Amino acid sequence: MLGTMKNRVVRSSLLLRGRAAPVVTGGLLGLALGLHASASPAEPLSPRRPPLPIVQLTHGRVADFRVSGFATSADRGRIEVRGAGPCRFHADIYDLAKPSSLQHSEFRKIVDPGTLPVVFDDIPPLPRGSYRAYLMVYDEVLCAIKGPDPKAGGWYVDFKVAQATGPAAAPAASSGPTTPPQAPGGATPGAPKPATGKLAGLSVPGGSFAEDDAQKLLATGQGGCGFDLSISDKSYGGTYEKTWPVLPRKLDGGATLYNGTHFGTLAEGSYHAVATGTGGCTGTGAIDFKVTAKTSTKKVLGIPTVGFDREPKSGGVFSASKDGNIWFKVTLPKAVKDEPYAGCCDVEFDYQNEFGGWEPLPNSPFQDSSYGLAVTQPAGVVNKSVSGFTNGTVWRVKVRAYKFKTEFEWSDWLQFRVDPK
Repeated sequence: MLGTMKNRVVRSSLLLRGRAAPVVTGGLLGLALGLHASASPAEPLSPRRPPLPIVQLTHGRVADFRVSGFATSADRGRIEVRGAGPCRFHADIYDLAKPSSLQHSEFRKIVDPGTLPVVFDDIPPLPRGSYRAYLMVYDEVLCAIKGPDPKAGGWYVDFKVAQATGPAAAPAASSGPTTPPQAPGGATPGAPKPATGKLAGLSVPGGSFAEDDAQKLLATGQGGCGFDLSISDKSYGGTYEKTWPVLPRKLDGGATLYNGTHFGTLAEGSYHAVATGTGGCTGTGAIDFKVTAKTSTKKVLGIPTVGFDREPKSGGVFSASKDGNIWFKVTLPKAVKDEPYAGCCDVEFDYQNEFGGWEPLPNSPFQDSSYGLAVTQPAGVVNKSVSGFTNGTVWRVKVRAYKFKTEFEWSDWLQFRVDPK
């Protein structure tokens, strides 16, 4: 069976209305309570950037975000990200007419200063319609990003796609119900349900969290609900104020929101947060809370890699009857392997709920020491039964190393599909 984990990505209120994900039930929950695992592709640590105390970290910077090529529904598009320094980010394109419809998603990062722009130049054609491309960094503390809207949690670009004519006039126009977008690996998720629930409250589990903890907020209410999450320290004399759209979540029983996934990592200080229902969801919730000082005394740079040791046998989907298990392969960068007493790994699994949002398994992230060989061997390979992934058919996983009072970087997300029957 599986385990649990969590994720991180920053978004803005100017994006689409209505985004979030539900609470985990059944299958993987049992798995979440008794496991240990790891995840994604890593870069070797540059000899110019050895592990340093946190206070000496060099920050990256996103300088420009450009979208081109999407003239008609027959044209492939192009995204360019310009900047300098170490920066991990997440680029998405949303259909403005259907807030829950994620048309395309890329995961890339800006590497060392002075390199050429990072370019995604083979994005599939989009149906006729209006779109928003959005760039979100994983950690605003380590990578600065300031787009045209200073209050946005990232950088966005709006554009339109005209209907192509002639023999190459596919895909069809984006009006009314359409075929859901393909997920990585060629998988096609089911059409999301309308999220028309009611938001009732917002709280902080435990009352507060540290700057380098897994920062969590808890949204409660009824049904599926997407909402805008605004966080500011202005009422406490600060200047921070940002808003992120949260994809629909299941609020019955509470929906946990994580930094790096649903909102930006917050520095030490006092904050006021407000959640406001969007896209058919009603209600609001608010909370005042504190972020305490960091508890870690060191940060080790180096991004781990998680992939598959064995690919699915057919159709890009892991099947319980054909594959039996999913073999995850985790590789750690040298800086992590060289860190005394480092373990592997903290793991987070998310599944796509019926509203189209990502739902973390309970208790994310959790430690899964079964990936421990990744510290001493070239890679750690661990199998998880396909039959344990019962909460959904579309999943993603990420991992990082762990050690007392030491901060490590997360891998990128690895997305996959399952057929647990």
